[in-house]
Amino acid sequence: MRSLFVCAGLFALGTACSDYGVHSFEPGADVGPVGPDEVDEAPPVDGVVSLGGVRGRVCGPDGSSWVSGALVRVQHAQGLSEAVTDGNGWFLVDGIPTGQVEVVITKGSFSTFFVIDVVEGQIADLPEEECLEQGTTQIAVVTGEYDHIQEILNHVGLTYDTINGVNPGTSTAFLRNPAQLAAYDVIFFNCGMSDAWLQYDAEVAQNLRTFVENGGSIYASDWAYYLVEASFRDQNRFSGDDYQPGSAYVGLPGMITANVIDPNMQQLLGSNVAQINYDLDSWAAMVDANGAEVLIEGQYEFWNQDYWSTGTRYAPLASRFHYGQGTVIYTSFHNEQQTTFDMDLILQDIVLSL
Repeated sequence: MRSLFVCAGLFALGTACSDYGVHSFEPGADVGPVGPDEVDEAPPVDGVVSLGGVRGRVCGPDGSSWVSGALVRVQHAQGLSEAVTDGNGWFLVDGIPTGQVEVVITKGSFSTFFVIDVVEGQIADLPEEECLEQGTTQIAVVTGEYDHIQEILNHVGLTYDTINGVNPGTSTAFLRNPAQLAAYDVIFFNCGMSDAWLQYDAEVAQNLRTFVENGGSIYASDWAYYLVEASFRDQNRFSGDDYQPGSAYVGLPGMITANVIDPNMQQLLGSNVAQINYDLDSWAAMVDANGAEVLIEGQYEFWNQDYWSTGTRYAPLASRFHYGQGTVIYTSFHNEQQTTFDMDLILQDIVLSL
């Protein structure tokens, strides 16, 4: 359990909260359910089939998790037809002229394609699911003491390079090197990485802005929030002083029945609510999203500035925004041993959406 009084008085990630609970999963371990049972049915065809069509199911790179919100595009003689996979990974594209067509499926930085013959008046059902591929997408994970998002990446079948985020010299050198950042398409920052980069905060912030503006994507969890705060001040608004690292560490532990705002996540969960478990003190809390898109929000308890009294606030728990050609996602929760079924699915979806 994180100590309130240690967290309240210290803001250095490398020294504060040494009693924070650690992740219990072993590499390759099952981090939770990845999708619905095989009995889920394909979407039905309504009415008379016009021209022809294609129906199928999309899975993640691991070959077993169903992908919600993937864009399916079919280019044909009369133009372009599109559909989006549902919460169980199914899609149906009809109104396609007869002939051989290429179907391209994308979600975030991941894609796949296939060629199929379309027959007039018929829906062509794929004999097996089509799985997204990582392809040339380069991923880096900056490790942290208190979060292990790489276990989610392992579970959905992605490969990545590991940057030692706990080592102050290694993580700081990485953040100060624009060329090294640019070698990746997606970078994950775990809660509990070293905060030694703060002595170069303006330089690091500019490097991250450039990385995202040029098409890179970033995910940061909990205590890694200040990388987002320092680099994109016009987006999320965190609790406390925006210019004081660590002043957002006010969230109190508890199970929250959160409202899921993102339509794709709603489909994936089959619900507009999710159980989010905060079992540790002093998580980094948002007040509002400013220019960011709210993915999940809910009511949580927090410590007031005196750290002796508490309050209650309804605010975002996860957000996303686009900057230039890239994307930034922040979650106040992360891949810990207390994750719920809902949290596992949400985190898997976030990973594949970047």
